[in-house]
Amino acid sequence: ACCLSSTWGYAQKDSLTIARSRIAQWVANIDVANEIIAEQGDKHLQAAELEKAIEAFAAADRAFHAPTFLIALAEARTKAGRLLAARGTYEAIVAEKLASYAPRAFFEAQDKARTALGELDKRIPRLTIEKGSWPAGATVTLGGRALTQADLGTPMTLDPGTVGVEAKATGKVAFRRSIVLLEGARETVRLEWLEEAEVPPTPAVTPERPSPPPTADSSSPAVDGPRAPESGAPVLAYVAFGLAGAAAAGGTYLAVRTVGLRNDFDANPTQGAYDDAQTSALLTDVAFGAALGLGLAGGVILWMDGGDTPHAQASWMLRVQGSSLSATVTY
Repeated sequence: ACCLSSTWGYAQKDSLTIARSRIAQWVANIDVANEIIAEQGDKHLQAAELEKAIEAFAAADRAFHAPTFLIALAEARTKAGRLLAARGTYEAIVAEKLASYAPRAFFEAQDKARTALGELDKRIPRLTIEKGSWPAGATVTLGGRALTQADLGTPMTLDPGTVGVEAKATGKVAFRRSIVLLEGARETVRLEWLEEAEVPPTPAVTPERPSPPPTADSSSPAVDGPRAPESGAPVLAYVAFGLAGAAAAGGTYLAVRTVGLRNDFDANPTQGAYDDAQTSALLTDVAFGAALGLGLAGGVILWMDGGDTPHAQASWMLRVQGSSLSATVTY
């Protein structure tokens, strides 16, 4: 009996020693995981990289489950606006059954989660969709998710943001509404089932028959129509003036561009910048020369058309050579 009692006593001591060793190892693992969070999750939180922080805290909990890690995960989800996911995490912390020998930090995490749940519930937006009448074949979706009649008329919890409500029914105009939900908002949307307007049939259009051409009648007096102008010189002159104006406008644009290119060359003298400036200057001269020549030609045409000599004729020619332009008028 004495030997059995001694053996049982040694067995109890060994079991207690093993349990203490496992608890010590557990605490050591918690310390290691805490270092992971400090170096990864907390770093991402400080940098406002919320999604990366969420991934880091979730990975730490998968490596070694602890309510303290879930608290950090819920707080990161809250900052990211994922309030429903944060609420689920807090509820999981509160519902977990902890062993009596669990670290004190675990019980403190549960108390913190209970307090956070009450505060978070006030921040979660709620949306109520009132159906009104319910036509046959009606369907309602919220953010692309199909709803049933049981979902309507009661507040639905959603994350902050913009959500779309769409309702359709046979013979009814589709109802679409975009709702902006802020934190703590309580919004209500009432569905409107409007009848589709009847579209009147398009009347048939009968093409009109063309009127027959008038026939010559010897008894009707002849009426002279408007005479065509004897000379098209004024039209040519106006065309020349128009082209002269366009050339002057183009020359003005090119002159401004040339100044800019020369400034660029002064700031950064390269062969490419020099060539661009020279080309733009040449085009500027050509444009202003063309404007001058076209304007002169238009004036000569008008002068010749209004002269006393019926057979007088005028011709003009522009010549571009290098960076100069010359105009020659013959009449």
